[in-house]
Amino acid sequence: MLPHLLAILLISNIGNLSFLLKLIVILGALISAIYFLRLHIFQTLKHSVLLIRQDSVNNWFVLTAGESELRSMTLMTTSFVSNYFIILNYRLDDSSYLSKECTALITNDSLLKEEFRILKAKLKMFK
Repeated sequence: MLPHLLAILLISNIGNLSFLLKLIVILGALISAIYFLRLHIFQTLKHSVLLIRQDSVNNWFVLTAGESELRSMTLMTTSFVSNYFIILNYRLDDSSYLSKECTALITNDSLLKEEFRILKAKLKMFK
């Protein structure tokens, strides 16, 4: 969300761009911000991640808003882990779904402190 706001502020303060171009860029940033809020924060899109689970043999599963059952997934090495959030990149294992990489944003306040710490440790061991 912060990059979207920074882009809006930057574009709105550039004096030599036409008003129409500024308006288009600002609207694009706002639409993008709304999309990512719905996907990751409000979880109202069908690809929004509701649940991530790991079984006893280290297989990972995901439940999205558009599905009624857990789906097997493969974690990607492009995932990012920090003390404040995790950007989890994954690919669903079955071929009936989109073959592109999917992303889940997990903030440190969306889980219990201990659960977030455990998830961070598991993902750091994965890399």
